Amino acid sequence: MDGNIIMKLRLRETTYQSCYRLNLNILKTLVIDNKQAFKKVWEKTSKQPILYDGNHIYFDNYRTCYTVCGYGGLPTKIYMLKKGNAAGKIEDGLLLQCPLEQLPMQHCGYRGSFLALTADNWLLRLDSQTAKTLQRVYLPPSYRFKHLSSNMDLSTIVVKSIHYRPPALSVSRLRQELPTKIMALVVFTVFPMKYVAGLEIDKLVFGKDVCDANIMQEILVTMHHSGIVKLYSFERILRERRNFEAHLGERCREWDNHVPGSYPSALPFNVPLDDRPPVLFQVQCADHNLQLGGFPWHYVICPQGCQGMFEVKCLQTSRLAENGHLAFKNLGLEMDKAFFHPDESGRLVHSTGDRIRVFTLCSETSSSLPQQQRPSLETCFTINCSEKSQQPAVKVTSSGRNIKTSSKFGNGIEHHYDCIQNVSYENELNILYVTMVNGLAAERALGHLMLYNNEHGHLEKNVLLEGTWDMDSDYIVHLDLDVIIVISKSPARKFVCCMYKLYRNVEEEVLLKNPRQRCKKKTK
Repeated sequence: MDGNIIMKLRLRETTYQSCYRLNLNILKTLVIDNKQAFKKVWEKTSKQPILYDGNHIYFDNYRTCYTVCGYGGLPTKIYMLKKGNAAGKIEDGLLLQCPLEQLPMQHCGYRGSFLALTADNWLLRLDSQTAKTLQRVYLPPSYRFKHLSSNMDLSTIVVKSIHYRPPALSVSRLRQELPTKIMALVVFTVFPMKYVAGLEIDKLVFGKDVCDANIMQEILVTMHHSGIVKLYSFERILRERRNFEAHLGERCREWDNHVPGSYPSALPFNVPLDDRPPVLFQVQCADHNLQLGGFPWHYVICPQGCQGMFEVKCLQTSRLAENGHLAFKNLGLEMDKAFFHPDESGRLVHSTGDRIRVFTLCSETSSSLPQQQRPSLETCFTINCSEKSQQPAVKVTSSGRNIKTSSKFGNGIEHHYDCIQNVSYENELNILYVTMVNGLAAERALGHLMLYNNEHGHLEKNVLLEGTWDMDSDYIVHLDLDVIIVISKSPARKFVCCMYKLYRNVEEEVLLKNPRQRCKKKTK
């Protein structure tokens, strides 16, 4: 019954509970079915970067927006902003929308919206369907804000500035007035949009070698030139250091009756930091690459000077987990990667050039004291992408015919290289998908999207993407339910976006099962 669509549809008719997960289960059965193939149905080129986020494709620096589920099942343009001057250029954008069952309780009737950060320091909230301006907030002009990120999903966002550049001064004056504040962070809630806090990162507070900072999951993270990463509690900073609350569009008595968010008043920095807050955790690692997760809490780092090697340590004691030293031979072109699984299962994913290993943390139950427990890292499953020749890839021709292409990878005859480009996760279908490039020579490189069972690592489906891939180009592949989006960037800065949709040629299957009908069709 697990793979029978008819039985699942009958179950959906008789159930009295929500059918959301059941519908996704039906769609997953169709996606991994080898009789169903992905066919290229749409393509568009651009001279500027292309981005995909939440069923929306953005062109021309977020000025033009296409919806994936458009007219006739193809991407359709839903709005196009007017081209303004360079000061009004959109530097970064963030789509704020979610399924109805995940909508926060306090949303004030907000529809899906798009946040746009312009070069002249305006933060705009636009309607995601019409691009109508719903709200405008002017950011402090003493900094140039250029990055948008999510702090807590569907809750708060962070607007981050680039490093502060002082005006041109003489050498002697510059030495006397060398600025200590390097950047600023501004935090908003999104449902509804309210101003929470603004703070500056000062070298006198966080150290002379501080070089970057951000706020993620209510944690203030500072990065230092020495490779040290320090974590602070942002909730505690707000509770103890915020002087006053400022409401957008309302006069603030504590700020000389200025109106926060308006021009030219901008926003107040209402969280002054005169001394360093208590440090929750700090560690030294290469490239400031720190990953937190697992059960119990662990962290993953790459020690300085040890590229391609990772260590998994306990967050509480900083002890190395048993088998927590990850160093494997890499024959591919891409660097090794290690990260905690996006499905929040606490598992760890490690990828090399042609292999993916998924680990889980197992705690010892023999010791009663938590300080004496030493969790071990055990292998859940290993994926060898070079052995995918056991299942042929499915390709759809322009006429709609399904062709199974056999490959000779792994036999050493025509094998030249296999390269894993990316490992990602489709949360609604619960599928682990891998983007891989392989071929006999660079001009004959082929792109594959391989779908794996997230629990056991079995190969469910191998999708051969059309055309040859240039190894000098960059590719980003998104799997979103029954749609595949491929975005490529060539060395000549030519951007291409292709869309594949799930397709099944029923007429071809009928003709294959009934040869007589095929003969009748030819005689006609």
